[in-house]
Amino acid sequence: MAGIYDLYIKRGSDFSQELDADIDLSTYNVSIVSDTQHLSDTGNNIDFLVESTDLTNGIFTIKMARDLTNHLRTGVGSYRVEVLEVNSDVKSRLMKGAVYIDGDKQS
Repeated sequence: MAGIYDLYIKRGSDFSQELDADIDLSTYNVSIVSDTQHLSDTGNNIDFLVESTDLTNGIFTIKMARDLTNHLRTGVGSYRVEVLEVNSDVKSRLMKGAVYIDGDKQS
């Protein structure tokens, strides 16, 4: 079920990426786990927002607002998308990849 998809984020800008898992996700809760703590100028992990776009067709969108991307330092982090079956404890990794951060901090 896992795939690899790298993300590219420009500091200080809104980030939005539609992802297609190519499977029916309507019976799953979709979440994203990121490892960006070492890239954060606050020392805290900065998380993505996950929006259900068309889960029946496996499509969802991940987002991060510019006020959050502005707190990322240039570098490379990682993320993984996990799904949890509704009414179950069964968790699966759906996709993963690198998160490339580029650009200057915006004032």
